[in-house]
Amino acid sequence: HRLVDLALPDDRPELDEVLRRAMAGSASLEVTFRVRRPDHTVVWIEAVVRRTGPGDGVVCSLRDATLRVAALENAATRVQRAEQEAREQDALRRVAMAVAIESDASAALRMVADEVSRLIRSDVALVLHFPVPEQAVVHAVGGASTVVTGTHMPLDAGDVLPRMMATGRTTRGRDFALGGLHDEADGASAVAAPVQVDGALWGAVVAVGRRGRAVPLGTEARLERFAELA
Repeated sequence: HRLVDLALPDDRPELDEVLRRAMAGSASLEVTFRVRRPDHTVVWIEAVVRRTGPGDGVVCSLRDATLRVAALENAATRVQRAEQEAREQDALRRVAMAVAIESDASAALRMVADEVSRLIRSDVALVLHFPVPEQAVVHAVGGASTVVTGTHMPLDAGDVLPRMMATGRTTRGRDFALGGLHDEADGASAVAAPVQVDGALWGAVVAVGRRGRAVPLGTEARLERFAELA
């Protein structure tokens, strides 16, 4: 087999390009690619390729790089999480300051919705108020939504808000009534976190995915932080 044929299909173009460049020059080149072993596990291989001489082909030095690649990926994941946490803390501070100094409560709630949609990357974020047990009123909207503040929606349309109200806990579901507000046939994926005022349920902060898109995993704990500020 040619070396290129051993690599997984997605990695073959880069490996082939490195081999071509090595044949055309004198410098040693490095490339990392994946190989599927006979037991179907996948390992990373690091190759150092150099030309042996005019018309003589190339020499490849190969070693298992699986652990090194895993360590690099773990480090990159930790950096991404730290950066995400820093962005979220900045957003929470901005919202907290707005809540503290903003004389117009609706402006602070709009900031909550905007920050939730941006950071959690949900299609839509809503701050809802429950003036009566059977109904929710939209107080703030963030993200790609045509819903306007003041819109009324029944609490029994979908299962997310009723379950949140029954348990008093953050709830995830796939039958949120926002779909009807956007003329979408199916209910939307959503996570709803309760907002408490003086020990009573005031409303909810809701992150919504439209057109079948799910709200990202891990949204629950992050949404609760914004619900505490709302």
